[in-house]
Amino acid sequence: MFTSSTSSATIPVSKLKVNVNLSSPENNVQTFGPLSLSATDQVLIERSATWPQTLLYDLEFSIPPNALQAEDIQHGGTFSAYVFFTIAPN
Repeated sequence: MFTSSTSSATIPVSKLKVNVNLSSPENNVQTFGPLSLSATDQVLIERSATWPQTLLYDLEFSIPPNALQAEDIQHGGTFSAYVFFTIAPN
């Protein structure tokens, strides 16, 4: 949940989308997304070889237009959440 720093309001984390864009096209690299964030593991980038050694990418977080309904949020404000990414070897 995203929690408000100024009230008890929350927004479900599943409303947040994450998308990835590689800085340059790479062979042996597959991207998945946009994904809805959740508490379960999800693969965003998969590399099927040990080359390239370095991957440069941009992450974009967004809440799509009209994704929030009245039941999702009752108060305006600034919301925050922690998002963790894990890099696992092939």
